[in-house]
Amino acid sequence: MLVEYDKTCRYLAAIDDIATLTEYVTNLHDCFGHQDRWSIFSRNISVAAGRWAEELRKRRQLA
Repeated sequence: MLVEYDKTCRYLAAIDDIATLTEYVTNLHDCFGHQDRWSIFSRNISVAAGRWAEELRKRRQLA
């Protein structure tokens, strides 16, 4: 699941597929959100998601 997660997020953000991006990030958060390293993943996902990062924060998927 973590293989190239940033590229997957970048791609979904680039094609404006917020529904799939949200689902993907939700799955990542469900699997790894309780781990200390989630802050690193969250930061990387925020960069990859670009303009969609704020929407993901509103949905409480990113820190």
